[in-house]
Amino acid sequence: MLDSSTIINRLDMMRNGNPSPVSPYNDRAGMFLRSANWAPTVNDLVVRNSTGPGVLLWKGGVQGSYWDISNNGATGLDIREFHPDLFLVTSHNNSGNGVSVIDSSNVELEQVHTSNNGLGSISASSGSGIYFEESNDVVSAGKNVSCTDCSTTQDQFGLVIRNSIDIYLDGIVSRDPVSGPALDIDNRGISEREGTVSLANVSIFQNTSSYSIELVGVDALIETLEIYGSNGGMNWVANGQLSSHLNSSIIRGNQGCLDLVDHSELISNSVIFECMGANPSVSSSFVNFTDSFFSHAQGMSDTFSTQGNSHVRWISSSNLGTPNFSGSDNIVDVMWLVEANVINQHLRNIPYSDINITFSQYESDFTATLPYLGRELVGPFIGQRWTPVQGWSLNNTMNMGCDYDGVHNDTIPMQLESDIVVLCMVEISNQPPFIIWTTPEDESVYPSGSTVTFNANESWDLDNDNLTYTWTSNIDGNLAGDFGVCGGDANGSFFLGNPWSSSHDCLSDGLHQITLEVCDDQGHCSTESRQIELTNLPPLLTVGTSPSISSWGTLYLGQTANVTIYLSETYDPEGDAMTCWATASYEDGGSTPPEDSNDCPSQIIRAFPEAPNQFSVTVYASDGINPPSTWVFNVELYNEIPDAVMSISRSGQSSSDILIIDGSQTIDPEGDYVKFKFLSDLDGTIHSGTSTDGNIEWVGTLSKGLHTITMQASDVRPGHAGQWTTTSQQVQVNNSNPVSVISSPIDGSLTDSGTIITLDSTGSGDWDIACSDLPENGSGLICNPNTLSSTDLVSVLWESDIVETPLGSDWTVETRLPEGVHQITLTVDDGSGNPDISEIMLRVDESAPVLILDSPVPDVVVYSNLPVLFDFRRSFDADGDDFTVTITSDLMMNPILEEVTNDFWYNDYLPHGVHTLTIQLTDENGMTRSHSQKITVLETDPVALISGLSEGQYIVPGTVLELNGSGSFDYDNDITLYRWSLSDGTVISDREKASIQLPPGPVRIDLVVQDSRGAQSLSSVNLTIGASSPILRDMSVSPQELEMGVVNSIRITVVMEDVDGTTSSVGGEMVAGGLSKGFQMRDDGQLGDLVADDGIWTFETNWEITSGSSASIGVWAVDGDTVSPTLMSIIPIVENEGLDIVGWIVGSGLPVVIVIISILIAVGMVLVANRRREIERDLEMIESWSTFDSRDYDDEV
Repeated sequence: MLDSSTIINRLDMMRNGNPSPVSPYNDRAGMFLRSANWAPTVNDLVVRNSTGPGVLLWKGGVQGSYWDISNNGATGLDIREFHPDLFLVTSHNNSGNGVSVIDSSNVELEQVHTSNNGLGSISASSGSGIYFEESNDVVSAGKNVSCTDCSTTQDQFGLVIRNSIDIYLDGIVSRDPVSGPALDIDNRGISEREGTVSLANVSIFQNTSSYSIELVGVDALIETLEIYGSNGGMNWVANGQLSSHLNSSIIRGNQGCLDLVDHSELISNSVIFECMGANPSVSSSFVNFTDSFFSHAQGMSDTFSTQGNSHVRWISSSNLGTPNFSGSDNIVDVMWLVEANVINQHLRNIPYSDINITFSQYESDFTATLPYLGRELVGPFIGQRWTPVQGWSLNNTMNMGCDYDGVHNDTIPMQLESDIVVLCMVEISNQPPFIIWTTPEDESVYPSGSTVTFNANESWDLDNDNLTYTWTSNIDGNLAGDFGVCGGDANGSFFLGNPWSSSHDCLSDGLHQITLEVCDDQGHCSTESRQIELTNLPPLLTVGTSPSISSWGTLYLGQTANVTIYLSETYDPEGDAMTCWATASYEDGGSTPPEDSNDCPSQIIRAFPEAPNQFSVTVYASDGINPPSTWVFNVELYNEIPDAVMSISRSGQSSSDILIIDGSQTIDPEGDYVKFKFLSDLDGTIHSGTSTDGNIEWVGTLSKGLHTITMQASDVRPGHAGQWTTTSQQVQVNNSNPVSVISSPIDGSLTDSGTIITLDSTGSGDWDIACSDLPENGSGLICNPNTLSSTDLVSVLWESDIVETPLGSDWTVETRLPEGVHQITLTVDDGSGNPDISEIMLRVDESAPVLILDSPVPDVVVYSNLPVLFDFRRSFDADGDDFTVTITSDLMMNPILEEVTNDFWYNDYLPHGVHTLTIQLTDENGMTRSHSQKITVLETDPVALISGLSEGQYIVPGTVLELNGSGSFDYDNDITLYRWSLSDGTVISDREKASIQLPPGPVRIDLVVQDSRGAQSLSSVNLTIGASSPILRDMSVSPQELEMGVVNSIRITVVMEDVDGTTSSVGGEMVAGGLSKGFQMRDDGQLGDLVADDGIWTFETNWEITSGSSASIGVWAVDGDTVSPTLMSIIPIVENEGLDIVGWIVGSGLPVVIVIISILIAVGMVLVANRRREIERDLEMIESWSTFDSRDYDDEV
């Protein structure tokens, strides 16, 4: 629950709100205030990047200033049923409205500025710069809604008001909204309610083809409105229940101007029309324009468009052109004002004279009594009227008559064609003077004997006669004039009663009836009477207090404190002696002055020991004559907070010196524990605590600079939270000098050029450096651990007298130094002009090359089948000498690398085992550096490779395959077994190389190699062994001829070739005399075959031929389903010498020829069929090797 005790200053809220779009609206707000009693204070608020509204105010009130709200996911500042009082609010780049005020009253906004809000919104209710809705929706006293000096710039919609009346906008600027009018007010939702919208000092900047201002259902009071840009001007549709006003405004437009609709009465003064291309229009309205004009610039409009049921009164304004119209019920009146003066023959205006004016047309007779000045501006009166039917009328003519003291006169007739001044003179008889009595005022009361000023100097006479004045009192008689007791000026128009310069009082105490008579020199007199009273008055009591009294009459005082009552301005009107005192309500005898009080001091100091928490104090002032004058105020006692008391002592003036802040003299009046803070305007909060923790003291150091040290003191009561008393002192803290210490290496050390030297400055530093700004929080260095930021910019510089460039600028530097005797210098400089320098001597000898081995790393484990990377390219010789690198292993006879340079990296395979590598670097001077490290090389499996054969290779039939496994290898050189086998497990050979001839068909050959560990590797190759058909040649038949009727011994041989070796049968047939005899030949070295398996097939037989002239012998080979071409041999049969070939054919040869032809045809058909089957088998085999299924390919296609 928030109330006026809540004060929030400098609050930044970034990226807040529930990101879920379905979460409640208030949960998505960056800041949400609800049910806040009047009124918490929030100043310097920044809210950005909330998922929903930036600030949501709902049911309550708040006051504050300097709010910056931007880049939120909904409305920037969303006010609902709330009463804010805010100054300087900026709202930019929000997804919704910049500022939204809904259903709220008592809204006071000042300096609200919005821009670029709601971009892309399609509704003014969610994308306006400033949006009001139902705020207020009824008129009530004291519940105004206002926005003063507010602006909206380039929001999606401009300043938008919906269903709101009794709202005040002053100093409004609306610029270039993306959509809609710059000022958009629509009150049609509350048209039954009376109320106005008040606009003052409004500037509109917009370029648009439509209206830049649109008021619908609105009765408004507009003061100083100006429209800029190329736009349609202003559309104003009134509610019509109340009169509206438009004053001191400039209306511009080039696509429209000013459209007035449904005005029951519009009263306008000083309106300038700069309308190009369109006339201001009036529809169903009664409007008045006074002291207004149309611009005379070229192309500008100079008249109105009347749209029906309209009456325009153009009063004391510029020339008006002939109106445009639609409908016949329109009237335009050009009207003028008349200054009526009634004067006498002395040209003096006559007070309270009567006038009467008559007109030739349109106006009724007019009568009036002029005021005291004798002149008055009357009208306006119609000078000329325009209607659609008759056009412009003739000018109206007027006559004025005047009357005073029974005398009448008339002026001459005058035409009403401009504002005119009319003088009507009446010659009257001498008149009594007019009394103008300034002081004393009627029923005034004065102290006894006080000076009273009587003044009637401004009295005057119509006839310019000389005047005399007589003042009389019903108590003291004639006072002045006519030898009055009080004297006065020559004619008695001015005198002083009881003048301070006279010891004689001419006005006695009492209630006086003062009569003033003023007469001219013609004997005409005027009189006037007033009452005044002179009496002894009580003292006039003027009271001041310390502490001061609140505006509601209550003095808040500490329980043990004194109040000082100031009475220096208290006095007695008559100067009587006074007695002044003060009493509390709980004390006795308050109205009686104390016995020791006999005067009125300028100060009364009172304490109220043992008083109740609340009481009243009455201050008295008495003159001993009248009842005492009193003044009462209430007192509320409260528990006081202690007054801060602080002393500062220090051991020196620099930032490293100890300073003691002592607040032990701070004591709480009521004995409560003291709560305290010590603050520095440079270092922030130094120390805080309570007196329960011990002494009110702090011991420490401060950063350099001029510090304002402030002690804040309070007590531990919860009600005093945030309340402090303070005391401050200024302390000048000087810069602490830097310190330079070389802690390592020690002075006189010896090293070489290849060794990395650590230059360490432990013990160095500067107290003006924050430890948090140093490496490792300043461990080992001089720095200030109690501050968060450094006040010195300290430089560190390491130098050698041999090396030209600095060695480094860090607190610790690692470097190599060239050969020589170095003077090492450490300079620590804080820029104050007092750097600290320390030095050491260091001898550096020449060194061997320095090894930087990036690969291999020590104790790495690798495999023998991978090369080892030797990368020492970053090695160097600190003396610039050329050098070589040699790497050896205790497991290898020869060096791995020998005298190579570091220009490249190197790869090599190492045998298995645990190697101790020795890396030796030798420079051109013979200086060497050795380094040893271990590397473990693990054994790896062999790799089987089949050489000379490719996967899927086709082997020509009869080819002897050379199986070669010599390409197999093992990085450990320990292959112990080669095994060749077929896919069915048939072992071919156990040697590295083997020869074999395989039968036709597909075959897979496997090679397995095995090392000494039993690790194996398998390699396979798929082959196709081609199939061949048998071929017969070199057929031989013995004998060369056969004898008829004799048993012939026949020997038949033929050479049969079948490269795949699959043919096992060679047969034939012998035909003679129509008889045939089949036979089988052999190649097994038996039954006449000479040599087995020599490819020469033999058949021996005995054959007796009984008929025919020749015998045919056919031979063929059979290989499965394949039959070779038949070799034929015709052997003649010898019977007698006379038989010729024709006879043979006619005789026994014809059957033989037929048989031979039939055999040849049959053999040809068999050969074609065999060839087709061979091709099909080969294709099936090739498809079986393929990496894809041909049927799948066909399906895809």
